[in-house]
Amino acid sequence: MLHLRLKEAREKAGLTLEELAKKINISKRTLQNYESNKNEPTVSIVNKIAEFCYEDEIYLLTGNSEIKINYEKEILKMLNNSTKEEKEYIYHLIKVEYIKNKIS
Repeated sequence: MLHLRLKEAREKAGLTLEELAKKINISKRTLQNYESNKNEPTVSIVNKIAEFCYEDEIYLLTGNSEIKINYEKEILKMLNNSTKEEKEYIYHLIKVEYIKNKIS
């Protein structure tokens, strides 16, 4: 169900209702209504939620997780929406994981 996937994506991204609503330029109440299945968001709103929650918009809309993800595109999208400090943190996370995988 779309409303459950929206809530799950927001929570997985570590965002509060208020934080995500502000990022996608809607009210907290509107977002709450989407997550509680009182209202249905437009596709453009779902796309914005996907962008800020680093989730695949097709998955949010359909629930189909077997669609091939363009990881390069998704990583670039994350980086484009990140601050300098966040980019440095992401870089170090990737570097650590890369080194761990090379060692094992």
